[in-house]
Amino acid sequence: MKLYNNTNNFLFLWPRSRQSLNKVVSFWGMYTSKIQKGFSSFMAKLQLGRMESALSQMSDKQLEQVGTKRSDIKRYARHLVNYGNDGL
Repeated sequence: MKLYNNTNNFLFLWPRSRQSLNKVVSFWGMYTSKIQKGFSSFMAKLQLGRMESALSQMSDKQLEQVGTKRSDIKRYARHLVNYGNDGL
């Protein structure tokens, strides 16, 4: 004859299991969020570097046509990457 009930054991363990699962899910969400932020930061820096490189290869006349000077390339590149290129 059986002296215990599996259903009761399951109900007893369920709150603990749920707490553990919530901790794992919370940790995983935090971890993936950090990865996503790191990847976004990497992509923004990559895009900024490419924009600065493209602007540096322009002549002074071309830079004047787009509304900037050689000394302002870093600032202008940051503006273009952050706020869009306004049809360039």
